[in-house]
Amino acid sequence: MEYIGLREFNHNLSNIMARVAAGASIVVTDRGKPIVDLTPHKPDATPSAWDELVAAGQLRPPSRSRRRLPSLSPRLKDLPDSAEMIGFDRKKDRER
Repeated sequence: MEYIGLREFNHNLSNIMARVAAGASIVVTDRGKPIVDLTPHKPDATPSAWDELVAAGQLRPPSRSRRRLPSLSPRLKDLPDSAEMIGFDRKKDRER
């Protein structure tokens, strides 16, 4: 395990993180007292509830992907823009 001071940590953060990602374990100290341990991330090895249910045969994954819903954009293009709609409403109010 490697020890580095807080000042060095602040000045060389990218290099230190690269070393940790490569597998090094580093302890950051402030005035000689350890304040944080930096260790490489270990992926969670426990299976999710979904994976457990599939493995037990209680759940079957989908056989095909969900179908895409039709896009609404062609219908929206046929509508008037907001300025036209406001103008229409104001004209209707004046006629009353």
